[in-house]
Amino acid sequence: MRGPRQENTQVKKSEALLRWILARGVWLWALALLAFLPAAIHTGKLYAGLRSEFDRLLPRDAPSVQALDELRGRLEGLQHLGVVVEADDAAKLPQGERFLDDLAARVAAYPPGLVRSMRTGQQEERAFLEGHATLYLDLEDLRTVRERIEARRDWEVAHAMGTDLDDDPPPPVAFDDIKQKYEARGGKKFPSGRFTSAEQRVTLLLLEVGPTANAGRELLARVKADIAALGGPAKYAPGLRAGFSGEVAINVEETEALMADLSISSLLVLIAVAVALQAYFRWWAATPLLLAPLLVATAISFGLASLPPFHVRELNSNTAFLASIIIGNGINPGIILLARYLEERRRGLDPRAAMLAAVPASAPGTLTAALAAASSYAALALTQFQGFRQFGFLGGIGMVTAWVLTYLLLPPLVVWVDRGPARTGASEAGILDPLARLIGRRAPV
Repeated sequence: MRGPRQENTQVKKSEALLRWILARGVWLWALALLAFLPAAIHTGKLYAGLRSEFDRLLPRDAPSVQALDELRGRLEGLQHLGVVVEADDAAKLPQGERFLDDLAARVAAYPPGLVRSMRTGQQEERAFLEGHATLYLDLEDLRTVRERIEARRDWEVAHAMGTDLDDDPPPPVAFDDIKQKYEARGGKKFPSGRFTSAEQRVTLLLLEVGPTANAGRELLARVKADIAALGGPAKYAPGLRAGFSGEVAINVEETEALMADLSISSLLVLIAVAVALQAYFRWWAATPLLLAPLLVATAISFGLASLPPFHVRELNSNTAFLASIIIGNGINPGIILLARYLEERRRGLDPRAAMLAAVPASAPGTLTAALAAASSYAALALTQFQGFRQFGFLGGIGMVTAWVLTYLLLPPLVVWVDRGPARTGASEAGILDPLARLIGRRAPV
């Protein structure tokens, strides 16, 4: 148990630290902004390279992820981008094919890291199957082929040796019935060899994505640009329109939808927080004062999380919303500090004296709450599931960073801005004071 002398010493040290912070506020903000700029750029790159794939939620040493990585290394074409041209009339499909041929000529100039290969039809597969057709015949059909060949062979031998006493006509060596049987199974699906269906009025160009990171997104962007440069399929024939299919188009669409959700959620969080702050404090400077150090803390949190031993180098579908969460929870210490400061100002203290009183009164409680929140987030870092692990790292770092930068950057910023007379008089909390008195009467402690 500390005595009065120890407590006085602690108070003096806290006041000395706060005086040092107020005296060097310009330098503290300069250093914070110096760290903020690269951190903000890094955070922007994290969100620009957002990964929505499910395997990004698992640890890289998980057996399933390792198996998938090995499969990607052994097999080509695990991801495809299809450029689909749809016609309002099947008679216009040749013009659609010509458009895809012109587009393929442009795609051929793409680097191999972007496109492994491209195809407009099944010519290679058809040539292989036709050259090795007997390998894929049913056993009974193969026996029928052999019997017909043997029958013709025996006839030819007998005819050459003159032993064909019955003078039978040569048995035909024809396999049209067998050919028609297998063509009926699907051999007529693409009669021209191209990925074109007159029944569905579509034709297709299929691209196999290269191994470059984020190749799918870059490939789709370049293909869209080349389609625009060609004037679109409608230039080749009215009624033609282009679309996209395949894993690449789906992944890019999911990522864009996730980014749109992030933008909307972040904007809603900022608006809700700003409205709530203005409604409570009724001071025009309250919202910018609180958000300025908080935005710096959020960007620096992402920067710190990318360093060893955390190594958060990319965001997934779980951790993409952490910026909003850090802002929503990290603003609490600033709210309490600013509220305590304004209370002292209403008592007639000047800005510097009010801040000297507000910081020691609010710091212990807000620090305890920030550490408790950080511990709760950090517990998630013990899991192997990357969606929770990154959540734990970023959330824990964000809570601590938000508290530290709030008490380093907010005091000098408030003292600089609040240069008016003392805010004496009644509380500006509006209905909150009567509400607090009502609660006190109805639920006495």
